[in-house]
Amino acid sequence: GGQKKEFEEESTKVARKVEWCREMTELVSKVGGAKLLHTSKDAFQVKLTSRLDSGSGLKLEHEATILLKPNSTAIRGVHLSPADTPIHDLVASAVDNGTGPGPLLREIRGRIVAWHRRSAALKVNLVPMDPVNDTTVIISAGNHKAKVLLPYEWPKVPAELLELVGESSNKSERVAGLLRDRMKSDGENLKAFADAIEMYTADEC
Repeated sequence: GGQKKEFEEESTKVARKVEWCREMTELVSKVGGAKLLHTSKDAFQVKLTSRLDSGSGLKLEHEATILLKPNSTAIRGVHLSPADTPIHDLVASAVDNGTGPGPLLREIRGRIVAWHRRSAALKVNLVPMDPVNDTTVIISAGNHKAKVLLPYEWPKVPAELLELVGESSNKSERVAGLLRDRMKSDGENLKAFADAIEMYTADEC
């Protein structure tokens, strides 16, 4: 009797594991550019392949380890390797909102592409700047500095002037207004923006 019970329990465990692997395989197969590498009790590992654009053929490959809450598909955390893309906000949102692994993997893939496009765009925008955090920079132009929001999706999503530093208060609002308008019309070109800071602030002297 005891042996039969043990065998049944073991069979149930194996069946559950097979079902779990099938579920995860199906889930990952619905995410473009994703391949299931490994599953364990409360985690699974996925290879993500992202293309920067359809023309260049440049591929980015990452491994994402999705950590799950016990006995559920609710997200507990994610490790990305190489860890070259900020995803902490996406993971925190998934944990808070109960987002499933499939939608989160799609978001992570989108962020990888956006972040690498952003990095490439920054390399050609040769402007003196200091990072404040992942999405905010201080751009220097002449004697002035501008605090600028560069979203994760920049240059697809326009940059935004947060604050102009180094102007006397009676001028700064007018100049900041001109610069905000400039940034809305050409939010990709940081060099033109830095030149505009110098031009507008010189006009005010």
